[in-house]
Amino acid sequence: MLRVLPQHSFTGSFGLKLKVGVSGLIVGVLVLEACSQGYVAILRRNMRAVLSNPAYYYQQSTNMILGYELRPNTKLCHDNKSLTINRFGARSLCDDIASLANSICILGDSIVFGTGLSQEHTISDCLERDLRLRGYHVPIVNLGVPGYNHEELLERLRESLHLYRPCGVVYVLNLNDFCRRNTIYEGADNGLYRMYIRPKVASLWLIRKVVYRLRKGGAVVSTSWYRWIYEGNWEKCVRR
Repeated sequence: MLRVLPQHSFTGSFGLKLKVGVSGLIVGVLVLEACSQGYVAILRRNMRAVLSNPAYYYQQSTNMILGYELRPNTKLCHDNKSLTINRFGARSLCDDIASLANSICILGDSIVFGTGLSQEHTISDCLERDLRLRGYHVPIVNLGVPGYNHEELLERLRESLHLYRPCGVVYVLNLNDFCRRNTIYEGADNGLYRMYIRPKVASLWLIRKVVYRLRKGGAVVSTSWYRWIYEGNWEKCVRR
């Protein structure tokens, strides 16, 4: 004999399953966020040791777009490699703003900054020497900052134009300049930024980082990775 169950039995069962499912989802999200916050706390603890190193030449910026900047008035020498950051926060030996009038500013990331290179081997110093040999005494200002991407470089240029008032600006493009903070394109290229700006939602930041790592496919860059970054940020960067 076929037994017909009352309608409220079906709705009651569905409602219970829905509540259990929603509760499980909420608990899962909270656990993921807690684990992610723990991971961020470990990273920040490790970062404190880096920040306390006298040879560290970055500091937090008051400009929220930049997040961090080069530490002014820094002079370092290690392994016969010298590094000088002037009082305006540029990798330059010159501190006199008047003598930098009609200069040429070179804008870019770690390539322009010359990470791992001694002062005399940076693009800016080499170019200035070459121009001098050709009879042109033009000061070159190095505006390179490692880890800066398109948005930060644009802000860096705005600040520098007001300060140096150069006669020309040269931008040395690195394709990972199309990375953007607080998106899946942030990845590890903004590690310096995260030393100062903690992600508001750690789990979301961690998920984005995983996506970035999967798309990059390892430490070595590839044409497909560059294309992914470029095509994903065309509207935000190139056409801006």
